[in-house]
Amino acid sequence: MEKEKALENLGLSEKEAKIYLALLELGQASAYKIAQKAQVKKPTAYVLLDELRKKGLVMILPKDKTQMFVAKSPEEFFSNARHRVRDAVETLPEILSLMRKENSVQTTYYEKDHGLKQALSYKIAENAGKEVVGFYALMENVSPEIYDMSWNWARKMRENNITLRGFVPVHDTTTDYRKADKEYGREMRELPYEDYSSETSIDVMGNFVRIVDLTKESPQAVIIENERTAKMLKQIFEMMWKLTTPKQKPQS
Repeated sequence: MEKEKALENLGLSEKEAKIYLALLELGQASAYKIAQKAQVKKPTAYVLLDELRKKGLVMILPKDKTQMFVAKSPEEFFSNARHRVRDAVETLPEILSLMRKENSVQTTYYEKDHGLKQALSYKIAENAGKEVVGFYALMENVSPEIYDMSWNWARKMRENNITLRGFVPVHDTTTDYRKADKEYGREMRELPYEDYSSETSIDVMGNFVRIVDLTKESPQAVIIENERTAKMLKQIFEMMWKLTTPKQKPQS
């Protein structure tokens, strides 16, 4: 009974689960034998076997007379189910955003490399052609995976024609990024390391604020979706932008 319930939880009907389990026990069999084993009518068995074949759980063996069926391993079915759940979880923040009321504050927390990937990809397509502004971190204490992730994010931004203005620390770990600023549509202003040496980035895209900790010990991110909060941070950014000059160098 528990086996049937497990298959039902993954999307099979009660009778489909019975047919599939019966065929697993039989190895290969005709629709008649499968119907007997599963205790369903033969016409019903044919319909259910066809549905299971479409779901990739059953194969038809070529025979001259009697049509024979064989069950495929459940491992692939369970693996596909895990992938579907993972994909659904990734879209959860987007789905939740549909129920938000105007001016409400919605905060979403992400952790580890997989979470950072979600946070960096958040609503990129929806903000195509717009600008992102923010204060960005040095890359001194990041893993190779997060380093690669940052470049993938830059490529996605470029693909969606999103430009970026920001402040960054003067540091050896950001040299490669500065060389590619023009190519990726970025205008960055460097701040002296002794004044600004953050390992956490904060930026504004559309109506949300994103805070990202890139350090390999505790990679995590928070997205705060609220129009007033985003407006406030953008105003702070613009005030500082007016007070600084392009390509500011460290004081000697």
